[in-house]
Amino acid sequence: MARTCCCLGHLAFGKTHLAFALGREAILAGHSVQFVATTTVVAQLPKRHSEAASRSDWRNLPSKASDHR
Repeated sequence: MARTCCCLGHLAFGKTHLAFALGREAILAGHSVQFVATTTVVAQLPKRHSEAASRSDWRNLPSKASDHR
């Protein structure tokens, strides 16, 4: 079962640190993890919109962390 976590907040409030800590715990629990920075998602928006991509295409964005089972 897939879950999404989105961390929002002001600059330098520890969002990335929190995301990686949650991801690490998920990996230790046997789950797959993908980290995608907001800048990557925003950069993809015009291309994705013009291609009218399906939701499944978002799973193929470049990530900084992957499945470490």
